[in-house]
Amino acid sequence: MLRFETPLVLQLQDGQLLRWEQPDSAVLRVEEGRIWLTRAHDPLDHFLEAGARFVLRPGEAVLIGAEGRAQIGLSALPGPAAWLLGRLRDAAARWSERHLGGRAAPRLPGQAGETRRRVGA
Repeated sequence: MLRFETPLVLQLQDGQLLRWEQPDSAVLRVEEGRIWLTRAHDPLDHFLEAGARFVLRPGEAVLIGAEGRAQIGLSALPGPAAWLLGRLRDAAARWSERHLGGRAAPRLPGQAGETRRRVGA
């Protein structure tokens, strides 16, 4: 696995797919455009607009797709902060699935501009 110094900025073309696995916790930020993100064992796709952030847990593999031209940034996240944000995000997703059928989730810091849609919906 390659290791990159952060922050790292990547330019994606319309329809381009990127499989990303980060060995350490990281924050993905959409700098321009719109992307969707799929995580293993998560029934929801995450749609992120410019300015939105998404916390990636250590070792988590994601598939990122660009809807039009998009630019994303990846930055390392310190250990305890990443763990706490990941746990809060997962708890919010479970609550949303149980109480709202996955239609919406409470926003956590760093999740502005995200919409979620069930895979295959």
